[in-house]
Amino acid sequence: MYYKRHEFQQRFFLLWAAGLVAGAFGGLLAYALYHMHGLGGYSGWRWTFIIEGLLSIVSALSAKFLIAEWPERAKFLSSEVKELLKELNACDAGEGARMDRLNGAAWRRIMSDWKIYVVLFVPSIVNSLGYSDIESQVHSIPTWAVTAVVTMMVSFLSDCWRHGYGFVILGVVFASIGYIILLCRGPLSRGLNVYVRYMVVFFVTTGCYIAQPVAIVWMASNLSGHYKRAAGLAIQVGFGNIGGIIASNIFNRDDAPLYTVGYGTSLAMIVFCGIMSTIFTTGLLIENKKRDQRKRDDRLQLDEDVLDDLSHDDPRYRFSL
Repeated sequence: MYYKRHEFQQRFFLLWAAGLVAGAFGGLLAYALYHMHGLGGYSGWRWTFIIEGLLSIVSALSAKFLIAEWPERAKFLSSEVKELLKELNACDAGEGARMDRLNGAAWRRIMSDWKIYVVLFVPSIVNSLGYSDIESQVHSIPTWAVTAVVTMMVSFLSDCWRHGYGFVILGVVFASIGYIILLCRGPLSRGLNVYVRYMVVFFVTTGCYIAQPVAIVWMASNLSGHYKRAAGLAIQVGFGNIGGIIASNIFNRDDAPLYTVGYGTSLAMIVFCGIMSTIFTTGLLIENKKRDQRKRDDRLQLDEDVLDDLSHDDPRYRFSL
């Protein structure tokens, strides 16, 4: 609510970057905590849980004081700034295109929005390279660092060009190349070059971390009204976390070190992500064209209280590609 649609990707990257930094420094921290093995009678992995758990708790407690209130209720904003933000958001969304009341009709619009469900589907390699577990933690650091830089560049360009689809497909291509190489190469015992597999980690990690944040913001930027945007993000991110359950069942020890089932399933899902993103874009193009041809103008005849709560179903709203 503080930024226009095409100012959101770069800000979201800062949040997303926390995960990337955690991936990089988490490996370094785990490496350091490993050497606490035996201290106080605890194993190294126990110290990892204790220290990292405490950091998570402290971060969660600080959220109460760091997360900003809605603009209209923010005490640190003057009335003039609040009014300016309201006008900027109204201009960005188009005349109308709000959802300020969360009633039965609003919930029906939220839960029946095809755009939310289409993008639901958009989103231990290092350990198989022959390194020990602790070496794997250290070797994962450069992959997260490179991924953070690339994702930052993509976030800037996505906002600058007001475009999401092409960057999602770019991420799909990178990740697909990585998984294809993994599926086409044999295990280390058959002469596989360890550096090739390490390179693949960069392809897969960078590809996935390009596609995921862009897809999330792209969907959110096409949901107007803070209630619908909040509900859409919750559904998308919530269902997206199911991926962790799937991963734990497709990467089995019996499959090591090839992990054919795991890599094959991952490749299929990343390709499916590209297909669903294409369907999403096609749907937005068709809907924008219908609105340009004034085929949705009958909605303007609705009662004013209904029209004010149409969200992006308001025919004056245009979707972002």
